[in-house]
Amino acid sequence: MRAIRLAAFAVLVLAALVVAAWLCFPPGSKPEPETLRITFDGGGRIDQYIERYSALRLAGGRVVIDGLCISACTMVTGLMPAERVCVTPYAQLAFHSAAMVDPLGNHAHSAEGTRLVWNVYPENVRALLRAKSWDGEDAEANEHPGLIYVAGDELRTLIRPCAPSEM
Repeated sequence: MRAIRLAAFAVLVLAALVVAAWLCFPPGSKPEPETLRITFDGGGRIDQYIERYSALRLAGGRVVIDGLCISACTMVTGLMPAERVCVTPYAQLAFHSAAMVDPLGNHAHSAEGTRLVWNVYPENVRALLRAKSWDGEDAEANEHPGLIYVAGDELRTLIRPCAPSEM
């Protein structure tokens, strides 16, 4: 008798979960696309950022830059559609040439990595960086180890400001 009651209780719980799932996600509905809010991102491996932003783009996601976005993080400017990226007044981008890291942790300039990242950037970003004395296309001279910061009005010429509803 106790086993029958437990089985009946389990069926009721399962039915309640199915109904709750149906109410939360009715047939034909899609979950809201993800919004990635960048408050601080120090960059990292180029391939990981290409993968992350590509998946977000394919899923219909959005990006709000609300702080410092350095290095590989800046590829968001070319890997996401412009209409799905916005900046808050706190947003700041920091660009530099790519580096390789050996097993001992030593950094060395990567001309090919720099050219890859450079070609991901949209033309308006490349033009601004050229105006700041860096051309990542030239494999012989594309090293720029120092950071090039872009913020404020200058940044808003590259990426649209967030609407109040996006903040």
